[in-house]
Amino acid sequence: MAVSERNTTRAESPNTALTTCAQALAKAGFNNIQTHPDQMTVTGDKRVRGQWTRTPVIVSVSASEAGSTITVRSEAAAQSLVSAASKPSDRMVSRFLEALDQIPVALAPPPPPPPSLVQSPDPPDRVEQLERLHQLLKAGALTQEEFDAEKAKLLSP
Repeated sequence: MAVSERNTTRAESPNTALTTCAQALAKAGFNNIQTHPDQMTVTGDKRVRGQWTRTPVIVSVSASEAGSTITVRSEAAAQSLVSAASKPSDRMVSRFLEALDQIPVALAPPPPPPPSLVQSPDPPDRVEQLERLHQLLKAGALTQEEFDAEKAKLLSP
């Protein structure tokens, strides 16, 4: 059994990288793609020309300082029916990595602005508020004293 394994990094969160890896497997022509979020792995397989069996590929994603470390591993039971020099497990890993490189890195959304820069919604217009208070006074919902107190609050700086 021949094994091929390589690592690469992506500036994406592990969950985003996991989704990207599934897309890369599909783009590289792999079948039976399954995502296992609880194990942070994606699996797939592909039949290589000249082989009787399918070559499985396991992609593992872990967090790193750069974002995510991606480890791709392929195990081929028989290297080739055509040539001993052919290495399907190496080709499967290379095809995945080439497809992964073609997918743009998903940029994380920008962090929210600091609270001091967040603008609060405009306060209601003072004239509108005074008109509403006057209507409440006319309707008898407010007394003259209540109206005067609310008016003073509105007009104070």
